[in-house]
Amino acid sequence: MNDATQPTAGFYKMRLVRGGPPAGIRIFYGPPNDPVTGEVMDRGYRWQAEVNGTYMELDRVWPACMRESIPEAEYRFMSKAQAHARAHDGFNPLGSPTKRVDWETATPPLF
Repeated sequence: MNDATQPTAGFYKMRLVRGGPPAGIRIFYGPPNDPVTGEVMDRGYRWQAEVNGTYMELDRVWPACMRESIPEAEYRFMSKAQAHARAHDGFNPLGSPTKRVDWETATPPLF
């Protein structure tokens, strides 16, 4: 197990809120992206986190996410699933990993 005081680059999975859907977390060390254009900015390198491809404060996910490491392919799948849910189904809980699932209005999961 890694030391929780120092972030470790990689891909992880966790729930951001109790009762919420699992989200893919990417921890990396590099320059920040511009929040408007998404282009890499000419700034100092730092530890950063992305949740399903969207920037999130590192303190919000580290060290809690280090419990469950996942392969990069699973992270990419989770990111695409969230993007698809946001674009095509406003009631799909995968589209909002920071919100609790409301089972009265959520699209039922397919098994």
